[in-house]
Amino acid sequence: MTFLATFLIGTNLHGIDLRKLFSDGRMYLYVLIRQVLFPVVFILIVKNFVTDPTALGVLAVFAAVPPANIISVIAMNNDCDMDILTRGTVFSTLLSTVTMALVLSVML
Repeated sequence: MTFLATFLIGTNLHGIDLRKLFSDGRMYLYVLIRQVLFPVVFILIVKNFVTDPTALGVLAVFAAVPPANIISVIAMNNDCDMDILTRGTVFSTLLSTVTMALVLSVML
């Protein structure tokens, strides 16, 4: 299923203007909430229950990774807008190199 989702995103990425990808303010807000604020709040809550630093680090990584791209298969099956989905997946994956480092450096 992962190959199919990656293939769908790749074929939809072919027709997308990359300037439009980085000029959409909603994408920046989405990445800020999903990949920075959510992991920080999640780890602050989980830190009260998990004492093992390795387990806490694993949970921090899981919380900070971009969302799975399997949603593209679901969107295609339901005739949803693949353009915004593809831009969101690519944008969040590209920025995850910065957001994951930021979250992990702050939280651990």
